[in-house]
Amino acid sequence: MTDRIESEKVSQLLNQYLGEVVTLVEQHGATLVQVIGDGIMVFLGAPDEMEDNEQAESALKLAIAIQNKVKQLAEGWLDSGLEFEGPDPESMHFNNLLDAGSGPA
Repeated sequence: MTDRIESEKVSQLLNQYLGEVVTLVEQHGATLVQVIGDGIMVFLGAPDEMEDNEQAESALKLAIAIQNKVKQLAEGWLDSGLEFEGPDPESMHFNNLLDAGSGPA
């Protein structure tokens, strides 16, 4: 996406995305550990302990919430007239990858 949108707009979209995702992280009782570009790393069960099954359930609920938020943001960006530079703006879509692990950290 970054090669098809002006850098100022990418920064604006990324800030909006990260703001929304960090809010979801907090709402789901997770602890934000690190922001890496457009990615985040969170812990569940720290500082407040959780059972393994609670961590897994919370991680899944958070992942689903993030997926739903990314879809909502992308639809809003496109509906607001976000224009992509490049030969085929119709092919632009937004994806996110979520990964979860469990056990002692």
